[in-house]
Order: sequence, then C-alpha cells, then structure tokens
Amino acid sequence: GLEITLEKFFSRGYYLLLTTSVFDSKYTAFDGIERNTSFNGNYVANILGGYEFKTGKHSAMTIDLKAVWAGGKRFTPIDVEKSFTEKETVYKYKQSYEKKHDDYFKVDLRIGFRINGKKINQEWALDLKNISNHQNIFMQSYDPATNSITTDYQQGFFPMMLYRIQF
Repeated sequence: GLEITLEKFFSRGYYLLLTTSVFDSKYTAFDGIERNTSFNGNYVANILGGYEFKTGKHSAMTIDLKAVWAGGKRFTPIDVEKSFTEKETVYKYKQSYEKKHDDYFKVDLRIGFRINGKKINQEWALDLKNISNHQNIFMQSYDPATNSITTDYQQGFFPMMLYRIQF
C-alpha cells in the first residue's frame, strides 16, 4: 500500500493533519485461493483540525473537527435459502469477502472552553459525534421470523457533554 501524511503542528492557534492510505489486503485460505481480508477497504482518508481562540490570559475557546472516509467493510454473503432451512444465519464461505458494504463516513465536531490554572486545568466541551448522522453498516444477519437479512448500523448522531479536570 501507500500512505501519505501532511501535518501542521499546533502554532498560531491552529493545527491540521491529513492522512490517506491506499492498500490491498489479501490472504490465502486453506483451499489455496487468495481472497480479500475483512479489512480490505482499499482506501482511507482522515482529516483532523482545530482552532483555539484566546478569551483571556488563561482561557480559550476551542473548535476541533475530525472526518473519516474509508472503503466499505468486506463481508461474507448470507445464504438466505439455507438460513431459512437451518433457522439460523448460514454464510456463503466460498464467496468470503468478495463484496463490500457502502463506504464508511463520519464527521465529529467538538466545541470547548478551557481555563488553565496554576495547579488545575478545567475543560468543558460539547462533542457532536457523527454530525451528518451517516448510517454506517455494522453487520448483517438472517432473521428467521421474516426470512430476510437484517442490517445493524453503527452509532448515528450522538451529542455528549464533557467536563475534565487536569492536575
């Protein structure tokens, strides 16, 4: 594979990090056939950045952004007919990791306020996880009640509050 990273270290109130990787991840199974690994999304790109606004001699407001775009997770297809007969999920192992789910995409935003004391630093922040509410697939399974494949998704939009003391 190939990886490229560009970084601007924190100075003048901001930082920035860009990374991208292009790769091909394979394995050879016991049957002698070379296949994709479950991790072979083929590419991933990340961007992280932040800015700090001084609000006083010992305090600052911060804004941080993190985004990830990656090739979809590889999966082994489910054999619906055999799953119906067995009443449980049966996979088509001869087609292991040939197909990919849709691309993974997530953007997080943090807005914070920090006070730096002589012995203690305090931070308050609002973390907005997955602000685009993109539905990233976690896994699929067979549902015998409906005789269909169900899809479970990763966490959607999720706001969190943070209070941190450092000493």
